[in-house]
Amino acid sequence: VVDTRYNFEIIADKFVEYRKACGAYKHNKKGEQSYPAMLVNHVYPILKNRNIKTITPKDIRDVLSFNRMWQEKPATSQKLVIFLKQIFDWAKAEHYFEGENPASMNGPLKTLMEAYKNDRVEPSHYPSLDYKEIPEFMLTVWNESKGGTIGADALFFSILTATRSKAVR
Repeated sequence: VVDTRYNFEIIADKFVEYRKACGAYKHNKKGEQSYPAMLVNHVYPILKNRNIKTITPKDIRDVLSFNRMWQEKPATSQKLVIFLKQIFDWAKAEHYFEGENPASMNGPLKTLMEAYKNDRVEPSHYPSLDYKEIPEFMLTVWNESKGGTIGADALFFSILTATRSKAVR
């Protein structure tokens, strides 16, 4: 007979329910949907039926490197590390887990993930135009479009009002 009390999926689902009951998602409805989805998409394929007491930093590394998530989706992987750390902290408080948190980036996991940093795609910002160059840029856009296209008008409106492009569209 398999003891499912320590099954990672069951404990993670209990943690999600605990967070809902505490009102953690009161102002974050997206989080209420995205965190369980991250478990299903990224964690459960590797840890679903594992006993939480046997999970190590190497297992967390395997989760983070699954489908090259650590390298190609740094924002998602950072959220997932935080979420996994919270699950293990809660499991420890509820006496499902003992020992050092395997998802802590202050411990062995940090060392294990260093090998994956070399080819990691870090998020970058779009280049910007110096404010002194805007009049010349506006004149160039106006002359290129002859001042009559919807795209040029939208660009002008966006620049003059500092409105996001989605709102302008």
